[in-house]
Amino acid sequence: MASIKIVRRKNKERKDGSAPLALRVSDNYRTSYRFLGQYILEKDWDKTASTVKRSHPNYKKLNNFLMKKLIEANDIYFDLKKESLTPKQALQKLKGVEGEKPFFVLAAERIKDKYDRGTISVAKAEMSILFNIDEFLNLKRSLKKDEIIEGIKRRRKKRISDGRKSETDFYDSVLYFKNKPSLRFQDINERFIERFKNFCTIYLGHKERTITNQLIFVRTLFNVAIRDDIVPSKYYPFAGEKEKIRIGSGHKIGLTIKEVERIEQLELEPGTSIWHTRNVWLMAFYFAGIRISDVVQIKWSDFKDNRLFYVMNKNSKPVSLKIPDKAQAILNLYG
Repeated sequence: MASIKIVRRKNKERKDGSAPLALRVSDNYRTSYRFLGQYILEKDWDKTASTVKRSHPNYKKLNNFLMKKLIEANDIYFDLKKESLTPKQALQKLKGVEGEKPFFVLAAERIKDKYDRGTISVAKAEMSILFNIDEFLNLKRSLKKDEIIEGIKRRRKKRISDGRKSETDFYDSVLYFKNKPSLRFQDINERFIERFKNFCTIYLGHKERTITNQLIFVRTLFNVAIRDDIVPSKYYPFAGEKEKIRIGSGHKIGLTIKEVERIEQLELEPGTSIWHTRNVWLMAFYFAGIRISDVVQIKWSDFKDNRLFYVMNKNSKPVSLKIPDKAQAILNLYG
């Protein structure tokens, strides 16, 4: 007789200590897993009872969800046994073609994790992609092009304004998308991608590289969804002869020495916003092109023995740079 149990897959634990919950089906010494789309810390999981402990803020809701899945699995599995299926085949049947977690829900959870880990700039950039997709899904083609563009700009401006006034925060955006089950991974096919690319070009004014970055984000989520058994690999829209993501080579032109000198020699009133901005830009320039997201997080404690020590926010790579004389002059202004 088959054994069906909900387990916490500790071997798939993430950096934040949470691990996915899965239905484990064991039959005739063969075992398969079906991920449920929920991640739990070890301290919040009762391994013996296969339930979420009271220490978790949503333990009641999660336990009701798990019980429903367990009952559903048992009912369906034993009907399927009449067909003499293996555990893995039974799980495929149980999973069906609807997927376990919609696109926006999975995306919002992963973006929240990045935000909580401190990679705020990346999280905000990816959240912007979700809002672009949301605008695409709610496109009213009955309106004129200018009206659509104006509406998109107005909504974006309001989100930024509300965020600055603390009327909304990043977690409000996360919650907004976690409550949007409308977009399934199966809906994101070649036709969907082509229409989204056109939308970005026509209504958002995006260039090719910006559109490519958004498609890379979608592709990454698809890979995660397939890995976690949220969607079958047959729905992957980037495989074989399907949608190809091509990263073009950008044509970048740097400033000349004279242009940099003109920036250095600008007569600006000390203490003004533009004065600080010029100083920050020059600091990035003097330190071999440090990313602005790294410059604004530098602390006095990062300077030791006439060197700057910091960890790159993008890839966690430690860096040590000698302090140039011109950079030291700017630091002296703030000392």
